[in-house]
Amino acid sequence: MSSIEKFVIAALLSLLAVSANAQTKIVAVDPEAVIFSTNIAKAKIEKFKANPELLTIKSTADLKMAEIKNLQALEKKDGLTWSKEQRDANIKKLQTLVQDFQIQNKKLEESELAVRQELYKEIAPKFDAALKQIIAAENIAMVVNPRTLVQMDPKLDYTKKVVDLINQTK
Repeated sequence: MSSIEKFVIAALLSLLAVSANAQTKIVAVDPEAVIFSTNIAKAKIEKFKANPELLTIKSTADLKMAEIKNLQALEKKDGLTWSKEQRDANIKKLQTLVQDFQIQNKKLEESELAVRQELYKEIAPKFDAALKQIIAAENIAMVVNPRTLVQMDPKLDYTKKVVDLINQTK
């Protein structure tokens, strides 16, 4: 086989591959955005944010942070005139406040994580079902996460379609 024939065959194979790829539908769906954009998630997040226990923890953390900032401002303003005992007392009080703040903040983070995990557990099967339905209906060959892409046509982002489908189901 001559080099011209090899070139023609390679060119034809390339055209066939391009043609096959042109018929392959690839879309993007952000699973995390889907889960947290559903009506179910929005309702649970609002309920979580209104929880009196959570509001108390957040308020306590905010108060601790305000106290920390006030002590730091006071030290900046007057610290040079303080005795060693005053500086040591201020440092100890700051350390205690920081520890208290960290404890409250950890409670908040653990509560948020628990809600996120609950949402994933509840919505993941609905996400899978909705995505499979869209894939079958639109003959989609591949679904990618848009967060991993450098650039894409916004028309290929099916995240909202999946959210809408989940919101329609009960």
